[in-house]
Amino acid sequence: MSINVGVIGAGGMAQYHIVGFRQAGAEVVAIGEYRKADGMLNL
Repeated sequence: MSINVGVIGAGGMAQYHIVGFRQAGAEVVAIGEYRKADGMLNL
């Protein structure tokens, strides 16, 4: 069974979290970043 992961927040730590998810066997299928200036979540 495959585990799909979406990451919200692509700041400096995201690269490490993504590596950890992949090492655990998950597939990162989406990354989103919230922009405070306009209140939008960009995928």
